[in-house]
Parts: sequence; C-alpha cells; structure tokens
Amino acid sequence: MADFDDTQRGRLEQVIELASRIATRDFDARGALSPAHDEIDALVACLNIVAEDFALEHSRRAQAEDALRDTIEAYEDAPAMFCSVDASTGLVLQCNRTMERVLGRERAWLIGRPLESLYTAASADLVRASLAALTAGTWMAPADHELLTAEGRSIPTLLSGFVVRDEAGAPRRLRLIYRDVREERALESQLLSAQRMEGIGRLAGGIAHDFNNLLTAILTSAEMLEGEVSEQGSEDLELVLRAGRRAAELTSQLLAFSRRTVVAPRPVDPNEVVRGMEKLLRRTLGETIEIVTATDPSAWTVVIDPARFEQVLMNLAVNAKDAMPHGGRLTLTTQNVELDEARAATVQGARAGSYVELAVGDEGVGMGREVLDRLFEPFFTTKEVGKGTGLGLAMVWGTVRQAGGAISVTSEPGHGTTFRILLPRAGGPAQEVPPASDGAGRGSERVLVVEDDALVRALVVRTLRGAGYDVSVASDGQEALELLEAMDPAVDLVVSDVVMPRLGGRELAEQIRLRSLADRVLFVSGYAASLVVAPAGERGRSFLQKPFTSALLLAAVRSALDTPA
Repeated sequence: MADFDDTQRGRLEQVIELASRIATRDFDARGALSPAHDEIDALVACLNIVAEDFALEHSRRAQAEDALRDTIEAYEDAPAMFCSVDASTGLVLQCNRTMERVLGRERAWLIGRPLESLYTAASADLVRASLAALTAGTWMAPADHELLTAEGRSIPTLLSGFVVRDEAGAPRRLRLIYRDVREERALESQLLSAQRMEGIGRLAGGIAHDFNNLLTAILTSAEMLEGEVSEQGSEDLELVLRAGRRAAELTSQLLAFSRRTVVAPRPVDPNEVVRGMEKLLRRTLGETIEIVTATDPSAWTVVIDPARFEQVLMNLAVNAKDAMPHGGRLTLTTQNVELDEARAATVQGARAGSYVELAVGDEGVGMGREVLDRLFEPFFTTKEVGKGTGLGLAMVWGTVRQAGGAISVTSEPGHGTTFRILLPRAGGPAQEVPPASDGAGRGSERVLVVEDDALVRALVVRTLRGAGYDVSVASDGQEALELLEAMDPAVDLVVSDVVMPRLGGRELAEQIRLRSLADRVLFVSGYAASLVVAPAGERGRSFLQKPFTSALLLAAVRSALDTPA
C-alpha cells in the first residue's frame, strides 16, 4: 500500500477489517452465513468508495501520462534547440529533435560527443568559458554562440541555460537552450541597410537639388552666350555645355537614388519594355554577350516611368557585361509573383501582394558578401578609376523603390549574379506614350514665374522675356498667391518651383485650382520628394526637370500653353 495516500490506506484497512470480521461468522445448518447485515452493508459501502478511489487514481495517472507525453512532444519539437550536458565531462547526454533538424545530425551522432564538437574550432575557448560560468552559478543570460551544421555552415544562436546540482550541491548536468536567430539577424541587417540607404538618399537628394539650381544657371547662361562670342569662345562654351550636361546626368542619377526626382509613371507592359530594349541591348553589349529573353505572356501591367524602367534595364545589362569580360549569357525574364507575409519578409522593402518580377541574370564573376552589402550605395564601385561613377545601381535602387517595388540580389563569386526586381501589379491596362511637343518656344502670353533661388529666377525671367512673354515674378508661393489675386486679367501660365519656403509649388497649385486663379501650371524642379504626377493625371499641369537649357524651358512653356486646360 506504499503507493496510496493516508485516506486511501485507511479505507483499505477498514475493508480488510470488515472482511475479517465477516469471515469469522458461524454458518447455519444450511451453510448460510449468519445474519451480519450491518457489517455487510458497511463492507459494500467501503468497497464502492475504494473502487471510486481506484477509478479516480487511474484517471489522474492517465492525465499525468498524457501531460507528460505532451511535454515530451513539446520539448522535442520546440522552436529552440535543447540539450543536456554532463557538467564534469562536457559530453552531450540528450537533445531534442529540433537540434537534430537544424544541425542536420542524428541524435545517435550527437549524444556522447563533446559539446565543443558542435562549434567551429575557433569557438572552443568561448564554449569552455560559457560552460565554466554556467557551472559556477545557476543561470546564464543569453549570449551569442555559433553552432556548426553537418554541411559546415555556421548558424548564429543565442545560448542560455541553467545548472542541475546533486544533493551535495555539486553541478551534475547543464541544461542548454539554443535559439536560432538567423531570421532575426537577417531582418536586423535589412533594417540597418534600409536606414543607411535612407540617410544617404536624403544627403544625395539635398546635394543634387542645390547642384541642379547651379547647373540650370550655368547651362542657361552658356546657351545665351552662344552666337555672341568668337570662334574660340564658342568652342570654350561648347566644353562648358558638355560638362554641364554630364554633371546634370550625375545629379539625375543621385536624385533617382534618393527617390526625389520628378517622374511620370503610368501603367506599362513590362514585356513590351523588355522587347523594345532588346535590339538596343544587343548593339550596346556586343556580339560576345548572348541575350536570352523569357517573358511571361500573362505578365500584369506595372506603374512606373517607362523611361526610368528602360534605364534600369540598361544599367543592369551593362553591369552584367562588365561582369563577363570574356562573354557569356544575359537572361531577362518576367513572371507574376504573389508574396505572402512570410515571403515578403525575406525581401527588403517588399510587402505582401501581387508583383511582376523582372529577373536579370548573368554568368559573370559574381560578388562576395562584402560587395553585396554596399552594392546600391552611391559612388561605391568595384570598377577601375574612370570606368564607373558608382551611381548606376544607386539609380536602379531609387527608381524601383520610388515605383513602390523592391529589389533583391543573389550572387556568389564565380557563379554569376541575378537581380530580381519586384514591381507592384497595376490596377489598369497599359497606356500609350503621349507624343512630345515640339513648339517653337516664343509667345506673348502672361506668365508668372515663382522661384525662390534668385539666380535661377533671374535667368528664367530673362529667357521668357527675351522670347516675347509678359512675365511677372514671385519669390515663393505665398507671394505668388497675393500677386494672382490682384492680377487683371489673369495669367495664362504659372511656372513654379516645387520646394519653396512659406508655400511650396504643390500647395500653390492647389490654391490656384480652388480659387480659379489660373488654368495652367508648369512645375520646374529637380527635387520633388512628395510630387509624383503622371502627364495625364491632372489637366493643366506639366513638368520640366532641372537642370534645363533655355531651349528646353521655352519648349516646355510653349507646350504647356498649347495643351488644352
């Protein structure tokens, strides 16, 4: 009766006593037990109680066994890796299935091995120090440890544990808990990379904005001087213009990286863009590069500036050519992709949803982790001096992000590189490209110029007045509103910068619309973080990208005036 508690033991003793008393009764002549009804009733009652106790005890033990089985199963398949280690020898005594699965090792191989054998050779001192610290105390706070898989890959983990002691207080076993933190570290890396890129983007956008204003003044002034200087001076001016246009290209790439350039997105068919670029790519890349396209006929439309999309393709293709100096295959593919939350978390900047994936792959030299980590930073390049600015991939990154997409890269040294661009599915069909205006540029209409940069403002006013326009001037949006309210008759066109103190160009245009002060607005900007408008998106509104020449300004003004409001 050692397994029974005091109450159960007492009831069993009572049953035995009643049974003994009944057993000593005399039998009558017929062999029947002489009357002892009270004792028999008591015995039956006790037996019933004991039976209930046994049934209850059986149920409790069954529940305990089920709970134990559940606990063992939870231990075996827990998210963390568990193992038990002999405190004196450091040998693994037990582990769970999770450890088997993550390390790619069978339990029979793990048990009986030194714990150090689960680490790289360089980590032996760290293991010994951690076990010594745990043995000396009762608990070890989580610390970074890297385990080694059967394939030789290193897995970052957080190790914590506690010590089990014998009756004398000596350490007997160490219970260790390893938490796989690969996914957390990947997300942390993505976050840090995104923050770094965002910071660089803000800096690049601010620099490019200021440079664009200076370049506008340089290009416009140089163009005005053409025809007024000697032949030698004309040659010098041509050098100035050529250098200015090259600088304008660089600032344009900086703005694209920082996602602060004015773009004209519209629904486009990605397959058409790829097919349209194929001939140009073949001429650009040369005969040593084989171009293979595999476009999905059912690919959805995407919303992006088609010119920027073409630049993305060209930049990636040229990079692929540079990675294949002896020739090779360039592959361009499109396909529809549905991202769930889990898959989206693996691609920096992506969210769950419907995308079109454009993959650009090469068979080139590939890249290591140290290059991949900085690949999209502006001015970072692995090319020789004079063979690259380090802005091409920065522009690719900025263009894709500005279009609401994401980009990922897979590469290994000696095994080529694949860029995968994800662009969100568009809500409507592809649109035709509107024809460009080729107006003469002269006129007599009333124009209000709104520009906070004094140098740019003076040159724009001089250019427009020289072409015959009636020009009024304001240094910011608030001053422009006050002038418009007082003008009679109203102006025919407002030429406005976008980012200005007191009242920006976007807000000014909205006030003009609400108060019916003008029918047409031409935005002039090289830095428009919050302004992204398609040409057909808003009637009476058009755009001119800084920096520009006087010819481009006059053409844009004429086109804006000639377009129905």
